[in-house]
Amino acid sequence: MLAPGLKEFGEDKEIDRLIRKYGYVGTDKVLENVRKNEDLRNNLSAAAHLIHGSSEGRFSITYCPGKVSQKEIESVNFKYADLKTNAGEI
Repeated sequence: MLAPGLKEFGEDKEIDRLIRKYGYVGTDKVLENVRKNEDLRNNLSAAAHLIHGSSEGRFSITYCPGKVSQKEIESVNFKYADLKTNAGEI
């Protein structure tokens, strides 16, 4: 996914924080995290975002971001590719 404007994962600061904390780990793990963690249980829109953003292990998601580091992309369980290197492949 080419994402030159990506600077946050969530729609707001709290959802972004929760996405960075829990990552895109699939429905079962997100639901387990909701049961075990009050912060996620109190923000079900973040939990929904984590579920909808997961590939459920069916395929990999690779981001070519412009403003988010490789470490940040990989910390939420996505793969990273350099935007400048891959932008011409479209």
